[in-house]
Amino acid sequence: MHNGIIENFATLKEKLVASGHVFHSETDTEVLPHLFEEFMTDSMPLSQAVRKGLQQVRGTFGILVFDPATPDQLIAARHGSPLVIGVGDGEYIIASDISPIIEHTAKVVYLEDGEMATITSKGMQIYTIASQQVVERAHEAVEWTIDDVERAIAAGGRDRRHRRLFAVRLVEGRQGRKIHVGHAVAIGEEEG
Repeated sequence: MHNGIIENFATLKEKLVASGHVFHSETDTEVLPHLFEEFMTDSMPLSQAVRKGLQQVRGTFGILVFDPATPDQLIAARHGSPLVIGVGDGEYIIASDISPIIEHTAKVVYLEDGEMATITSKGMQIYTIASQQVVERAHEAVEWTIDDVERAIAAGGRDRRHRRLFAVRLVEGRQGRKIHVGHAVAIGEEEG
């Protein structure tokens, strides 16, 4: 998932097409998975491929990357577009703001510009995109309630459902990993 604008997507797309990638849309977002795939090798893990790819991107992004070949991890990154990670009990919730998070947890970590996080069932590690320097950051406690968010949305006229499009919950189920996009299960098995 991508929230933002890839300003140099046409140049990146041209190079990727020349390398044999086939595109199915004219969107800037489609460049990202192709770019990450270009760097993936047996010796380069997904997180490194995403980091190397993002070093070539100009523009703004808040992204979430999932590869079915590595179902135990998600990669989140941001530059210019907001990205917040909710830390729940056995789950992480990634969104563009706290509104879809606070009904599940009051603990959040805000990624800063130029940072990415690798999230697995064992935890989360934050590091810089440029140098892969590990960033130590404790979660923050959100003091807002869902009622506060509803009042703010009503006062600002913003549509909460739009923000939910960028919310993802990562939880461990009894029968397998579940990744929720909004309220629908997108990948994994249902709990029984």
